[in-house]
Amino acid sequence: MRNKVNYQYKDKVGPDKNLYPLYLFIYNENGFHSTGVRLENKQKLEYAFKTSIKLAIANKREVRITDSGNLLCFHAKDGKILYDGEKHYEQ
Repeated sequence: MRNKVNYQYKDKVGPDKNLYPLYLFIYNENGFHSTGVRLENKQKLEYAFKTSIKLAIANKREVRITDSGNLLCFHAKDGKILYDGEKHYEQ
């Protein structure tokens, strides 16, 4: 079932696609996160990147952004971006 869901969403991945709402999760030092922050539109996503996401990456926290179907749209860990919605990076 998961592969079918991923296939349905494959054309929606990318910075210009309508993925909203998105959910932001920032993990603490112990590897846990609190409730995800709902990002309703592009302006809220941009504000989150300028503030909390940028700071979390600088502090080497794990950051994940998913869409409403729980499909990963962005992933950073240990100060490195691993996935940005378009490209997987070397770990």
